[in-house]
Amino acid sequence: MGQNLVQQRCYRLIADQHLGAAETVELTEYVSTVLYRYIDWITAAVFEVYEDERRRWIGTQGTVLSSTVHNLLAAPEAGAATFERETGYRLDRVHRAIILWLTERASLELADLDRVARRVFAGIGSAGPALIAPVDASTLWAWVPLADRARGTDAVAALRTASLPEGVRMAFGDAAPGTAGFCRSHEQSRAAFTVAHLPDSPTGQVTGFGDRGIALAAMLERDIEHTRPWVREVLGDLAEDSPSAASLRETPAVFLATGDSHVRTAERLSLHRNSVKYRIDKALATVGPDHDRLDVGLALTACEFLGPMVLIAR
Repeated sequence: MGQNLVQQRCYRLIADQHLGAAETVELTEYVSTVLYRYIDWITAAVFEVYEDERRRWIGTQGTVLSSTVHNLLAAPEAGAATFERETGYRLDRVHRAIILWLTERASLELADLDRVARRVFAGIGSAGPALIAPVDASTLWAWVPLADRARGTDAVAALRTASLPEGVRMAFGDAAPGTAGFCRSHEQSRAAFTVAHLPDSPTGQVTGFGDRGIALAAMLERDIEHTRPWVREVLGDLAEDSPSAASLRETPAVFLATGDSHVRTAERLSLHRNSVKYRIDKALATVGPDHDRLDVGLALTACEFLGPMVLIAR
């Protein structure tokens, strides 16, 4: 609007000069060029100032909210009243804690991640607005208050099938009630987040604490200095970090997960039953007869999820 007003006034001033046609055209072009360059410059300058202020505002709001959340997690009972007053989020409900983060492949910013989070949460049967707290430049912690119908498998299925942009990942805990549930579900989401972040993690774009092996892998990772030698003692050469050992570990792991069923193991791995039996016998021969089946199963799970952290380097 400003550019148009200035242009119209300049054109009137040019007309008042009673110049020749060639001079009028030349002067009009010059004025138009000067005005365009100015508008281009001032627009970029204002946009940059706006973006700087927006980032500062989001950062300030996020820091205050993050501090309030951390205070509650550190002292649930003592900080509940203050938390509700400062955030407007009620704790006397059922909560599901969720973590969303940007990977190196993402072309989004934190504000974009916030919008993705709100879109996902709207599809899982929330009983009110989610609490979303940025914890760093690429990670959001969130809690969704759930309606009764959203506590079960339907809500979990909605999370697993959520459409996430490339480079966005998500981890979530189980639904739980009250202040204690708010904290416990968050602990679970952080455990799932930790496993999803491990080198060569087999987890996908969405990881739930209730997924097979996630809770166990998170606990074993916390005491990795003791887990590593224990895994190697139980599995021996089967814990070697090599393609052949990895292939050999897969068959007994699936066998144990399917309730010692050769048929279901063969179906899952697309192998003949005889091949399954051969691989299991070979793997167990490598382990030896001195270790309990439970120990072997746990050690195989550790290898699957912790990977290079517990495997024997070649």
